Amino acid sequence: MSAKQFDVFCTDHPMIDYTIEVEEHELDELGLPKGIGSAIDGRQRQEMLDRFRGRIKNTVVGGSGLNTIKTLAAFGKRTAFIGTIGNDEDGARISSTLEELGVHCKLAVRDNYPTGVCICLVTSDGERTMAADLGESLIGSQRETVLEYVSRARIFHFCGYTWLSQTGREVVGTAIAGGKSARTAISFDVSDPIVVQSHRTDFVNIIRDHADIVFANEEEAKSLFNHSPQEAAFSIQSLNKCAVIKLGSKGALIGNRGDQFKIAPIAVDVVDTTGAGDMFAAGFLYGITGNLPLPVAGYYGALLSTDVIKHYGATLSDDIYRQLTSKRRFIYH
Repeated sequence: MSAKQFDVFCTDHPMIDYTIEVEEHELDELGLPKGIGSAIDGRQRQEMLDRFRGRIKNTVVGGSGLNTIKTLAAFGKRTAFIGTIGNDEDGARISSTLEELGVHCKLAVRDNYPTGVCICLVTSDGERTMAADLGESLIGSQRETVLEYVSRARIFHFCGYTWLSQTGREVVGTAIAGGKSARTAISFDVSDPIVVQSHRTDFVNIIRDHADIVFANEEEAKSLFNHSPQEAAFSIQSLNKCAVIKLGSKGALIGNRGDQFKIAPIAVDVVDTTGAGDMFAAGFLYGITGNLPLPVAGYYGALLSTDVIKHYGATLSDDIYRQLTSKRRFIYH
């Protein structure tokens, strides 16, 4: 794998995230289930932004897979990304951000649809509820570019959210097939319990037949295998895959072959859980592409996911880059 040009390649829905602090009753008024991702249309998107205009905490370039990629790029990893944006301010912001970070990317620009937006509604307990309008972030069919990029990558990383569109499923299917031919490792983050419930059969088949690394939180693991986190990890391990089960405030469980490692939690006051899973994936893949032991990669995942929940939005604090390279202590049992 050392001859590969990219450490990690991803194709996903590039979006702009709006982080907004809300009350519990406002989620009920909007008909949004707490802690879950929901799809909205352009009209609903504008109504919500108008309603909460004065309460927006921040706006950042986002999208689950793109959060992982931009973080890896910020830490110096060689990254590549393919997606679709609208011909608008948001699309230009995404393009310039990825260029600034040094991400090797191909962004198809469409004139007739806006760039996707994810409205992250955060309650006082730090739980985020997402309302996403994919806009023109539905991934275009860039088959030849996808095959080129995946053949040049050590790892192809994708998220379950891509299954929300037919084009997304097609592009990921192309990347998986090309990746296996090119000896590219396949990293799959299942993304969201509702997405898992809607596409469970597809996801189980991907894990069984294609994935090499599988990320899931406790609820997603239960939806997939109807087991406890430890049993779910064993189910994934039995297929000769690496299981990464994120347990929130209880840390994480890493399973590979016959071994399981418990990653201890890092105590922190939770402000906003947006991007926690994406950052865990970034930290773990940072370790893996650095040929570090799995417990160290898991600790890096915990370090980044803990940092991102200390403030609003899927961004890291200024000193986390120093911490990642200087901390070598990790705890597992």
